Amino acid sequence: MRKRKLASFAMLLVVLTGIVLGTGTSRAADTPEQVPPPLPPYGSQRFNETGHTAYNGFLQFWKNTPNALFVLGFPISQPFIEESFTEPGKFYRVQYFERAVLEEHPENGGTQYYILGRLMGNQIIKGRENEDFVKVDGIITSIDAKQFSFDGTVTMQVSHINGGKPCERKGPLNFRITGKRKYWRMQQIDNPCDAVADYVDIYFR
Repeated sequence: MRKRKLASFAMLLVVLTGIVLGTGTSRAADTPEQVPPPLPPYGSQRFNETGHTAYNGFLQFWKNTPNALFVLGFPISQPFIEESFTEPGKFYRVQYFERAVLEEHPENGGTQYYILGRLMGNQIIKGRENEDFVKVDGIITSIDAKQFSFDGTVTMQVSHINGGKPCERKGPLNFRITGKRKYWRMQQIDNPCDAVADYVDIYFR
């Protein structure tokens, strides 16, 4: 019987999906001027708590997210066009919330991936590739107050595990809150690269 070591991690994940209907374009915009107008549904709601208004697909995404205040928070900007730091040279209409940055993806129009959360993990570890890290890349396919399903990859590098080399898990993966915990814990704890149990905990602050 192999001995099992334990490793614990905490990270912030803001990778969400919403269902918004529309007609998609073939690819992301290469210039700010190429970003098309928002797709339906149209609407707006002002939040006095921050003095900002959520619009159109961003508002619909907010309404469709269970426990939106806990997961996303209130809007802290108006929608604006910005270059993506995860896709340099591509431009998207975005809106910042207290706990998330949401992007319009017109190339995904007509699908459940029209509004996506920015992949913050890629930016968090930038310049720290030689240190221990946890990197998340993918989308949440379903979510509620106690659990969510994630489709993508979770890559971890820990100096005393797998010879200090990165280890990648591929989704689907499940995260769950139990008891009075203030975080979701990944349920697939067996490390595929070494005889260890990894606890990947995801916090929203």
